[in-house]
Amino acid sequence: MNLLTNAILYTELGEVRLIISYDVIPNQGEQRLDECINLKITVKDSGVGIRDENTDSILGLFQMMNEPKPAGTRFSLSLTKKLISMCGGEIIVKSRFGEGATYMVSIPQLVLNVEPMGDFATRYKNGSEKESLGSEMLFAPAARILAVDDAELNLKVIRGLLKETRVQIDTALNGSQCLDMVQVRHYDLILLDNMMPMMDGRETFERMKRLSVNLCKDTPVVIMIAGPVPVDKESYLSVGIADYIPKPLMEEDLLRALKWYLPKHLVLTREDLNMSPYEEMSAKNLEEETSALLATYDKVNGFYQVASSESEKKKKRELVGDLELDMVTPQSPNERLSVFEDVLDVKLGLENCINDEEFFREMLSEFLLDDKRKELERAYDSGEWMNYQILVHALGGTARTIGAEELSRDAKSIEMACKEGKIDYVRKRHVELIASYANVLRKIREGLNAK
Repeated sequence: MNLLTNAILYTELGEVRLIISYDVIPNQGEQRLDECINLKITVKDSGVGIRDENTDSILGLFQMMNEPKPAGTRFSLSLTKKLISMCGGEIIVKSRFGEGATYMVSIPQLVLNVEPMGDFATRYKNGSEKESLGSEMLFAPAARILAVDDAELNLKVIRGLLKETRVQIDTALNGSQCLDMVQVRHYDLILLDNMMPMMDGRETFERMKRLSVNLCKDTPVVIMIAGPVPVDKESYLSVGIADYIPKPLMEEDLLRALKWYLPKHLVLTREDLNMSPYEEMSAKNLEEETSALLATYDKVNGFYQVASSESEKKKKRELVGDLELDMVTPQSPNERLSVFEDVLDVKLGLENCINDEEFFREMLSEFLLDDKRKELERAYDSGEWMNYQILVHALGGTARTIGAEELSRDAKSIEMACKEGKIDYVRKRHVELIASYANVLRKIREGLNAK
């Protein structure tokens, strides 16, 4: 990586090539070296090159050249040489000033498996396609998971995003409920919010491990983290948490968690469905549904479906008669939801709700029901800043889910101020936050009533 970085830094025009090959190490007398090779890595660039007088010292510690160099590059190359030497290898540098440089690395390697890997590029491409196809069709009706979050809206988002998987979902609104539930039921996966009042995600997980009765001792736990992944992410993994996913929650992240952490025998993918009776059943139902639609007016798109045979066309004409239809261009979801644009990024909100307008409206309704203004005012008036921080944290997350970007940013800035102990900043911004929150709630209520 250091060699590639160095080559790119010194190449303004042209190219940088990475070539990987190997030579078989010949036997030495009676010693057979059939399973050893010299791994050869070559990095070649068409950059400024190296002057003759600097070629020998290019890998020396802290040696300088006449050419301008970003700070730290020479030290990186000296470390590269040292690491290669520690592996029993060597590095050779060839260059002509003005024409580029070539770095050739040779490292002896033990071969554990001599079977050829085949066409890796094709295998990688096919694997990526399968991964993508698999995420589109993931079915787990026999699996049961537990979702833990103090925001009801986030729990509804999880239900909505995983609806097509048919997975069974139980929910808990805090760590205490979670601890009660794992003592009476086994779950195949637990999705646990990181920041909750009274007991956060990590504390909940650690208490869960200490329970004398725990039916989920071996159940993978995936932590849900709002905002950027924290610097101490390894501390979560080190205590036994299986993984983490970011908020706002996205369908692909949740599907990936199911695919990776649910027991394999509970997950059906596209390939499994193609080999099971589900395919025949689905195809039959699809054919029946399609036949019914041929004689039905499409109210969403504003036109009749195209018939596929003359008999179906005749049947349709009998149903329609001589009625003249006004061809009206159907509205897109964004147009139908434009009433919310004063306070919401509708496009973002729809994307967070898998572009399902009905699901998006349901999330807006839930946002109205989950009005946190009284709780915020109570925590503010009593100076309970930790609880206040948790409340604005939740508000920022749910606001972003529905596309209320400005409100989400305001809540996030106040949350960070609480975290850093900047209470004066919180006092200055609190009234403004509540007013902005009230405006978003009012606009959403008006928009839903206007439907």
